[in-house]
Amino acid sequence: FPVTIRGNFFDPDQNAMYWAIDNKVLCWTPDTSGVVTIVTSSLVTSSGYVGFCSYLKSDNTRYICFTDGTDLWSHDYVAATCNEVTDVDLPTPHAPSPIYIDGYLLLIKKNTSDIYNSDLDNPFSWTSDNFISAEINSDWGKKLYKVKNYVVALGTNSIEFFYNDAIS
Repeated sequence: FPVTIRGNFFDPDQNAMYWAIDNKVLCWTPDTSGVVTIVTSSLVTSSGYVGFCSYLKSDNTRYICFTDGTDLWSHDYVAATCNEVTDVDLPTPHAPSPIYIDGYLLLIKKNTSDIYNSDLDNPFSWTSDNFISAEINSDWGKKLYKVKNYVVALGTNSIEFFYNDAIS
């Protein structure tokens, strides 16, 4: 039977490959057992794109964060744990294009131009007023990208660049 891959991600630090298929996220690490493991089989959706990014905390804990635009998950490869973000302030629905920059996880809320950031050093904690709006054009944000130290917000008819100017 045909399998639709909803998204994939390669983590070079762990030499691990991730795939989203149906409502599952799988991980394969050829350097260890070489066995494909199920990271989670609890995504709310079973179709549509799933976006991934790596996240590094200040204590050197590494996560692979992934989202289907409805929920957000974080996989700790070393601890072999996967947890859903349950904070009520998580912007939902959002575009499934998470971005990590300067200790923050960023998501763009659907049908808005608002780019939300997690609390510093914690992808599990979100504050409702921690966002900035793309205002260069009167359109909605569609996807986020990261280019070096810039966040690129793609709208329906616009591109806007952001950077963290609060770093000293």
